[in-house]
Amino acid sequence: MTILVQSSSIFTSAITPLMGIGAIHIDRMYPPTLGSNIGTTVTGILAALASDPTGFKASFQVALCHLFFNISGILVWYPVPFMRKISISLAKVMGETVFKYRWFAFCYLVLLYFLVPLAVFGLSLVGWEVSVF
Repeated sequence: MTILVQSSSIFTSAITPLMGIGAIHIDRMYPPTLGSNIGTTVTGILAALASDPTGFKASFQVALCHLFFNISGILVWYPVPFMRKISISLAKVMGETVFKYRWFAFCYLVLLYFLVPLAVFGLSLVGWEVSVF
């Protein structure tokens, strides 16, 4: 399905409300979501295949890194039932927390998508010598 639309965001956005109303259980949503993360790498691979011949090697290498990064994440978290339960349990806790405290979603997004990247960028500006200590 994701290969057709080439976006894990579309798939996840379509399935999440169904899970919210109870039509799909979180255990059933987990495998297709992981599959959509692999399917979304098709976009990068197609873009790399259409790239300029001088930059083909680098762009195709980055596209394959994206693919193998997602595959390795699935191999770490999905095959072992204990590991699978960790991520599903964390998703349930996050959902319950956001349901109870609506402001938590905003704070979580600001922290993870703005403050953490800014901190990492700041560390990259000061140099590796400072980052080691």
